[in-house]
Amino acid sequence: MLPSVVPAKPENMPTEATQAGVTAIAPSGNIDQFAGAPSRQNLTYAFVHSIGLRALMVLANSATGIMTARSLHPDGRGELSAILLGPQVLAGIAALGVPTALTYHIRLHAAGKDDYVAASTYLALVCSAAAMIVGLVSIPYALSHYSASDVLWAKWLMISVMVAILLSVARGTLEGEGRFFFSNILLVAPHLLTVVGISVLVLTKRMSILPAGLVYVLTPVIPLLAACLSARAYRWRSPWSLVGPAKQLLSYGLRSYGGDLSGILTLYIDQALVVALLSPIEMGAYVIALNLSRTVNIAQQSICAILFPQSVGRSTEATILLNRRALQASIALSLIAGGVVSILGSALLRILYGKAYMISAGVLRILLLEVLLNGVVAVCAQAFMALNRPGIVTLQQICGLVLAVPLLAWLIPRYGLVGAGFGILGATTFRTIVILASFPVFLGRPAPGLLPNAGDRAWFLDRLGHLWRSRPLEAKA
Repeated sequence: MLPSVVPAKPENMPTEATQAGVTAIAPSGNIDQFAGAPSRQNLTYAFVHSIGLRALMVLANSATGIMTARSLHPDGRGELSAILLGPQVLAGIAALGVPTALTYHIRLHAAGKDDYVAASTYLALVCSAAAMIVGLVSIPYALSHYSASDVLWAKWLMISVMVAILLSVARGTLEGEGRFFFSNILLVAPHLLTVVGISVLVLTKRMSILPAGLVYVLTPVIPLLAACLSARAYRWRSPWSLVGPAKQLLSYGLRSYGGDLSGILTLYIDQALVVALLSPIEMGAYVIALNLSRTVNIAQQSICAILFPQSVGRSTEATILLNRRALQASIALSLIAGGVVSILGSALLRILYGKAYMISAGVLRILLLEVLLNGVVAVCAQAFMALNRPGIVTLQQICGLVLAVPLLAWLIPRYGLVGAGFGILGATTFRTIVILASFPVFLGRPAPGLLPNAGDRAWFLDRLGHLWRSRPLEAKA
């Protein structure tokens, strides 16, 4: 993960004046217009670019996962996951919703972009420093049944918290400007560099838990440095002169923070309890199943990355219409990918990771269903975030977390890995019900249809037709 600034602007990128012009969103809610990108591009092309880069990221993660799993075996892979888990969790918790708030305010107030970027960077530095202190204090307790060397290196790896939070701010800036391609570059680059680093360790026969952990932590620093160099394009003022923008960022961020916090805890609570309740071997097997199941949500992640900034400033009707079609596309693509992985799951585990990981086969299919439902929740949540109702997202995340903790604590000791899968599936099912019910309750509109009607099918065919002919889509009234 990386820092608070953005990559250098290529010469063919729009000028600042052009970006300011396209960042202002027309109230008409035209869902075909790709605001903030070079002229004549649209959401369809942005999605294709995004899904292509994220697919590359998944391939990179699969390659590193295979190499670490085969080299370290289940127990070593479990120890590596344990020492990396703390920084990952704290980076998500400590951001206070600032990256999302930054995207939101840049979309609405393009003229004040520099102040929002500077204020979010200062906030990120303070938050990451506080998170690292919390991590240093809590790690000895969280990893009490791991070796002293694991605890020591888990503390050193806490520096990655700052890198991760700053990078999320950089990506929030880019997405607020509509520069999704460069945001995805910042997202993908660390994963590609990690493949290189892990490959070098394997080829030189120096692969062990500590060097692998250092590779995961240090590779994001390179994109971070590139992003820092481009920070000169923004106007930087004293932190004391940015109190107003900082308050605005925190006002939105803290309202969405409950959702971010609950989402991070829900995302990692299963791994945390597996670490606490099961052996390193079982932890390694669970992480492999979890990572393999997450390969099917490329479409959902790509859609959400574009959907939120493109929805900000639209009418309620236009936002829900865009959300409905994005949701249907996400479900269709996830079903296809999930079906393939479900059918080939056992073979993939045996061929890619080795026979030692075959114990993951049962929980893998459960986690694939959870990924599909989690995609529904994530896409629907973008509508509430764009309509300045982040508290609704917080509500459903808290509901899921409140249910997940007792379910996992009850099921994992009794049923092991499968219990962890069913626990997280139950919590995500409840979150899906809550988020769909929130549309009529809080917005006074029906929940987005999960199946496309005739108009939706015609719209999708029209998009695919334009994409197939490789010519830009004309904006429609």
